[in-house]
Amino acid sequence: PDPRSMIARLHRAGVRLMLWVSPYAEVGCAAPYARDALIGTGEYQATDLTNREARNTFEGRLQDLVTLGVDGFKADRGDEIDFERTALADGRGDDIHNLYPELFARSIASAVSSSAEHDFVSLFRAGAAGSRKLVSAVWAGDQKGTPAGLRAAVRMGQTAGLAGFPVWGSDVGGYGSASPPVTTETFARWAQLGAVSPIMEIGGEGPNARPWELGPVAMTALRAAATLHYELFPHHY
Repeated sequence: PDPRSMIARLHRAGVRLMLWVSPYAEVGCAAPYARDALIGTGEYQATDLTNREARNTFEGRLQDLVTLGVDGFKADRGDEIDFERTALADGRGDDIHNLYPELFARSIASAVSSSAEHDFVSLFRAGAAGSRKLVSAVWAGDQKGTPAGLRAAVRMGQTAGLAGFPVWGSDVGGYGSASPPVTTETFARWAQLGAVSPIMEIGGEGPNARPWELGPVAMTALRAAATLHYELFPHHY
């Protein structure tokens, strides 16, 4: 009920808080936006960030969060609608597919620069040439918590580096790890990948979000990986 006080209490405890955000609006709850300011079909549609009014509204809502004391945004989505096939009111639908992640990043950078009084972190899923200069880091999105998902994450880390995004990470154990549930072996191997990645994050739909449920072997592997990650911090920094 009192987010400002809660965030202040976290700060006093030495904890910094990031929030998940997205440029998408649920159509039935999209009161701040005019219908022509949304792109796509279905229940969730993207805010048209080429529309100045819609962009200002979006950035204003982000600024409200920053002034509460939020320390970072995990900026999800921005890549699921085929903008090349979507006709915008001004006719630019054919040329904004790779531009949209940059517009999303620019909106967050604008909101942060006008309000933040401290270092601010942004972690993005979508990116294209031009957005690297605007984002702190990227993560690999949603992989299955399987050996194939782990291999995919390794490839994504390699290609992110080649594309000019050196600060990268993935969900240890995968994101879609509930069915089938991630195994202790896959979780431990993924923790090792997280240890040597600049971003090491724990989360997902399955037990990897609560790794103690995977048992002592998984927790021992996670502790060892987390310790190595901190030891490598000067190198990554």
